[in-house]
Amino acid sequence: MVHRPIPNGILCITQPAHAVVSAQLSRYWGNDLFGSLTPNEDMQLAAYLHDIGWIEWENRPTLNPTTGYPYNFMELPRRDHLHIWQIATDMVRPFSRYAALLTSRHGIMLYNMVDESLEETADLPLIAAYRQKEAQIQADLLHQLSQEDGYQQAIIPENLARNSRLLAVWDWLSLLLCQQITQPKSVSNVPVKNGKQTLMLTPITADSETIRLTPWPFSVDQLTIQVNGRVLQNSCTNNQEMRHALQTASWQQLAIHLVA
Repeated sequence: MVHRPIPNGILCITQPAHAVVSAQLSRYWGNDLFGSLTPNEDMQLAAYLHDIGWIEWENRPTLNPTTGYPYNFMELPRRDHLHIWQIATDMVRPFSRYAALLTSRHGIMLYNMVDESLEETADLPLIAAYRQKEAQIQADLLHQLSQEDGYQQAIIPENLARNSRLLAVWDWLSLLLCQQITQPKSVSNVPVKNGKQTLMLTPITADSETIRLTPWPFSVDQLTIQVNGRVLQNSCTNNQEMRHALQTASWQQLAIHLVA
């Protein structure tokens, strides 16, 4: 879950809803500088589905007792987070094996960023087991895709690395946009046709709902993305109270305008 501060509380945006923002970005991604997506449909599916493992938790979120709100995606206890990523690849695979491969690589990327010195000792074997399982899944998927003409170019290491990085870029851009950008932000190592660029995001309205991107990565002159969330006005003391508050909360649609 992503939390966005609003005047009357917080806007709670589910992880799958944030992934839809990633997909909206992917749909129009590419131009003379940034190149095109290959394979296009599988890339967009990966953007849509990479957080599908969160659906179970988002339907029954758990309370962060420190804040009184549902855990956001950065706060979730390690074992809950591991379960989400352990089921994600298998949930994506029926849609697209290539999208499943990118989802698996995305999860491993997240766990390669984990500082294991800060983790509970009992969780370290679970993290290692997750990595080992995903490595085997990736090997199996790569073998299957290597037998098909439509994917042989897409699994070449440099192309696979580029597409994995693009998914990470869309994911990070979506999180920044959903959380609210109040000051300039940058996203580095963004793949372009020849090399990499750093994207700059600059809010140009006081409500942070119009953002300038430089350089411009899309095939259209401007882009409005939309996402829905639920408004929580008050903190809660237990899971039952919080879940009831979410079930009865008003929905709010957020429109964020991206301009060159």
